[in-house]
Amino acid sequence: KTLISGDATPAEGDTVTYQITVTNAGPAQATNVSLTDSLPAGLTATANNGTTATGTYTAGTGVWAIGTLANGASATLTLEGVVDAGQAGNTITNTTTAASGDQTDPGTAGDDLSESVTVGDVILANDDDYSVDPISSFTGGTVGSVLTNDTINGAAVPVDGSLTTIVLSDYSDLSGVTISDNGMITIPEGLAAGEYSIVYSICDQNNPINCASALVNILISEPSLLPIIAKDLKTVLEEDLSITMVQQSHQMGGFADGALERVRTRTGLACLEAVNARLKAENIFFDTDKATIKPESARILDDLAQILGTCEGNRFEISGHTDSDGSEEYNMRLSQLRAEAVLHALVMRGVRAEEFIARGYGESRPIASNITEAGQAANRRVEFLSIQGDDLYGKCYEATNRGRFLDITANGSGSTIDGFFLDERHDCSRDAWTIFEGSLNYLETASGMSQGMMNLSYRRENFTGKESVRGYFFGAYVSQNDVNNRANGEILGLGFNGGIYGASQLRNGIFLDYYLGAAVGRHEFDLDFDRSVGTINASGDYSYFAGFFGAALSGDMQLGSRTVTPSVGFDYSYSPGIEADVISTLDSVVQFDVLELSPIFGGRVYAEVRDERLINNKKTLFALTPRLACYQSIGDLDGVCSIGGSIEIVSANEHDDFFYGFEIDGDWGKGFSRRSITGSVSKRMRYGALRGDVTLGAFGALGIEGIYELNF
Repeated sequence: KTLISGDATPAEGDTVTYQITVTNAGPAQATNVSLTDSLPAGLTATANNGTTATGTYTAGTGVWAIGTLANGASATLTLEGVVDAGQAGNTITNTTTAASGDQTDPGTAGDDLSESVTVGDVILANDDDYSVDPISSFTGGTVGSVLTNDTINGAAVPVDGSLTTIVLSDYSDLSGVTISDNGMITIPEGLAAGEYSIVYSICDQNNPINCASALVNILISEPSLLPIIAKDLKTVLEEDLSITMVQQSHQMGGFADGALERVRTRTGLACLEAVNARLKAENIFFDTDKATIKPESARILDDLAQILGTCEGNRFEISGHTDSDGSEEYNMRLSQLRAEAVLHALVMRGVRAEEFIARGYGESRPIASNITEAGQAANRRVEFLSIQGDDLYGKCYEATNRGRFLDITANGSGSTIDGFFLDERHDCSRDAWTIFEGSLNYLETASGMSQGMMNLSYRRENFTGKESVRGYFFGAYVSQNDVNNRANGEILGLGFNGGIYGASQLRNGIFLDYYLGAAVGRHEFDLDFDRSVGTINASGDYSYFAGFFGAALSGDMQLGSRTVTPSVGFDYSYSPGIEADVISTLDSVVQFDVLELSPIFGGRVYAEVRDERLINNKKTLFALTPRLACYQSIGDLDGVCSIGGSIEIVSANEHDDFFYGFEIDGDWGKGFSRRSITGSVSKRMRYGALRGDVTLGAFGALGIEGIYELNF
């Protein structure tokens, strides 16, 4: 018996064919020859089952009646069946009896009476489509297991390789592609983008030729470059816009500060109140019946000169008064001489008193009874009065103020160069100022980041009444930000701003200053980002709009020899969310995208009281400033409130050839604290000043810097 179908490990549904051959080896004819052979269980007979050219075969009994078989002749019988379902893993054996007849067979030696087949496992491999999950051509990747929808004997194919082996049989277009025992296909980086079909085969470990094959569709894509760099690019661009807004906010706040200073300098009422408050605390004393000022009053005159130095442009009357002793004519003359003596003493102390008037009133304006000594002492006094009336204001003249400044700083954290020019013109007939101003700021830090900005501005401001300044401004800036953190490259900016500002004296020595402005700009960037896929270049631009608003209330109060200056205010900046146009490039890949930038906003609300006085024989200014502030940092930082303050000891006259200063400053809030100690000395030189600073900052950080300030 032989297995002529050839496959001893058929699968379910395969056809198994046996052939039984009977040969008469002689020496004589054999008669009535027969044998019995039935198709074994597990096989279902086909139409060819029982086919023979000799004799007859009865399938039901399995008897093959051959009949007479000549000497040397042979007869064949074919048995054939299809492997039944459920036979996977079973061995099917077909056994025949030995042939018999009227003659006796000398033996069965050499007869092959049995043949077996073992039914192989049923492996079903189904096609997979992973093109819906593209693989990046830059990074490569792994597709899901191809075994998830494949079966062996009706059960899921184990992913541990215990029953099957899996190979890629056709992947010539994808060099370097591999498949693991768990069916995961790994795509290496660098393959060309496109859709591919890979053929894989699953084979029975016990029967390596029992295999099933299927197709896997995959898509290798050219992915978007922007998501790879989006987080860092967004941070860099928002920081660039934040810095730009901070600088413009400071600039606009500076305009308001300048207007406030102009009002403070111009306001006669504030000066008058300060001078008379000082005289009320301690009057000027003269030798008896003389116009000679006593030496002990020199300190009072120094204080008055300092106050009046901030009041240029105002006109005052220095009024002299006496008690009622002596004749009216004598007292009138004495009071006039004493008023003139005070005026002369102030002029000697540098007060510009061309428009001041000295006038004696004698005993005509008592403020107390002359009956008592205390009353007489009160009546012997000097007072200041504001001169009203345009006829007393003197001649109107034009004025021009020009300034240039260069500040170079170098320390362990880097270096800075700051400079500005100023051209200020006063139109006296209109009581208006026209100011052209430019500034250049450059910063280089130890981290390798540097940035520069040049601002140009035009302002026009004028008094509306004697105690209010209003102005408007417009300007432009160009900026360059060299980026060396998160990326490498630069950002160039061009923008314009404009708005209004002003300051007013309200009442009781209280001042208001404010600003309201807006800015627009366009910034272009060219940045490189190092990534595992290579260096991605991001170029493009963004345009923004920002609004700025701030206001403050402040005042000066003379409490004896002390000047107390309380102030409260706020600053706020806002820029809505914008879109940046981005061109991302990696080698030959160029993509155009849009990146959303978050709104940028921030500001502060603060209150502080500065209490200052002169000490050390008026050579040193001592100031104590407690404060309360709440900040919302521009950018994405959380807001915080703090309490703090500063103690300051500096030279009283900042124009001295030698200047010194010392300051302790700190703030404390929820979750944070800030402390610093700063010492400074400077020496004026022919064309500027040389200054040295030592700072002990937060966490004990020590900073030492040298500054050369050049005026030209």
